[in-house]
Amino acid sequence: MKQKILLTGIGGPAGINAAKLFEKYKDFFYVIGCDINPHSAGQFFVDKFVICERVSDEEKYLNWIRDFVIENKINVVIPTVAEELILINKVKDYSGCENINIIVSTQEVLNLCDHKNKLYEWMSNFFPLYMEKWFFVDNKANLSFDADDYFIKPIKGRGSRGCRIVSKKELIFLKDNSREQIVAMEILPGKEWTVDAYVNRDGSFAYIVPRLRLGLSGGISSIGKTDKNEKVIRQTKEVLEKMNCYGPVFVQWKEDVYGEPKMVEINPRLSGGVTITALAGADPIQCLKSELIDEKQLHDVNWKEITVSRYFEEKIVL
Repeated sequence: MKQKILLTGIGGPAGINAAKLFEKYKDFFYVIGCDINPHSAGQFFVDKFVICERVSDEEKYLNWIRDFVIENKINVVIPTVAEELILINKVKDYSGCENINIIVSTQEVLNLCDHKNKLYEWMSNFFPLYMEKWFFVDNKANLSFDADDYFIKPIKGRGSRGCRIVSKKELIFLKDNSREQIVAMEILPGKEWTVDAYVNRDGSFAYIVPRLRLGLSGGISSIGKTDKNEKVIRQTKEVLEKMNCYGPVFVQWKEDVYGEPKMVEINPRLSGGVTITALAGADPIQCLKSELIDEKQLHDVNWKEITVSRYFEEKIVL
């Protein structure tokens, strides 16, 4: 019997690409995709498409998930939207949902990764050599390091939203006048990697695959090259082992002026460029199938270095 999957956020890059990866596993999975947008592109790659409630209304969202997974006898929920991760484990608190398999890390990990300042404090405590200079910006804080320009980002958010370079003068103005919660970081000028990983239930790794980001579109990799960079792989493994993640995770690293990779973000979900990793031989859906259907865990999946250019395809939705 096929496993019934609820795949969320299929209007976003991660959801769309996950839906595409499921296509070659149709003998094992029946995939229902949901999104708030009736025109979501991911609907063309799933067995069934439904409209869901907005994550911003927590009660409506959780009630919808609860009712849907019970009525449709869903076996597995795979969340792909950053904003829903902090809520999704609450579904198991509802009667009838206790045995739903949610492919996501523990609540402790989700809480940590949901706030950049908490994550950066954690990294600074446990892996100071892997962390760039940074500070939380508020009207009480001094600039903890001096620079002509700073890179700022919201403490909560995804992709490139709200991320920008500002001058020292602009940062001081924001510090004294803005209500926006942001962190300021040193500007990292070197190579940038998104590292896709799949962590098994027992903490072992199915794969760790760095991708050099050679081209970006809306913060998502449009041209990527898988890269067997031993330092990036080792650092990613050390951090994720300490964090105790589960399932698909992606970590972003960027080189400082000395060529040392520094952690930029950790996201306990599928990345928007995961199809590049899958084309290289490390497929998260294969890992899921092995765990749920074959009842075994994959380890050290063999993958290759490739360069991939991504493109858009048009579909008529009405």
